[in-house]
Amino acid sequence: GRVRLDAGQLAEAITAYEESLQIRRDILKDYGRSLQALRDLSVSLDNVGRVRLDAGQLAEAITAYEESLQIRRDILKDYGRSLQALRDLSVSLNNVGDVRRDAGQLAEAIAAYEESLQIGRDILKDYGRSLQALRDLAVSLWRVGAVSEKPEDVQPLANELKDIYDRLCEEYPQVESLKEERNGLLASDWFRRAMANS
Repeated sequence: GRVRLDAGQLAEAITAYEESLQIRRDILKDYGRSLQALRDLSVSLDNVGRVRLDAGQLAEAITAYEESLQIRRDILKDYGRSLQALRDLSVSLNNVGDVRRDAGQLAEAIAAYEESLQIGRDILKDYGRSLQALRDLAVSLWRVGAVSEKPEDVQPLANELKDIYDRLCEEYPQVESLKEERNGLLASDWFRRAMANS
């Protein structure tokens, strides 16, 4: 599925990802509910959501991403709080936010992004500072800032995001992609508008 998607062969990618999804559903049905089976199903749903979104099939993408999100909420409830479960939930919320944004459902997108942002803050507080935790937080800040309609809300997010990238670039100079991400932030329309209002 991934290689077909990279080659721009959407129909073939959809076929492969849908078959994988069906296998994951069969595993859950035939071998019982487990953390691994649920997580694998959620990943398959994310893959289907991504390829459906790329194909412009918003309704199908929303359905897949929302099911994945519900599974991730269930994992957290049934198997307890862990760093992996929280990160997975944050990723699912961002996926739902992206597809809701693309469907023009801005209120739903903002709600998903803001919940993901709160999880990012909780991870940093509860599990400590790490490159991954700061990067995840930066992704959520970026998404909230990009869809926010109130200039007074955007400026603090933009300042926090810039501080995170400045710190990351200083602490991890060997990670070249951080500089690219920082440059992308500085060049983005919403960030420049936020800084112009400061």
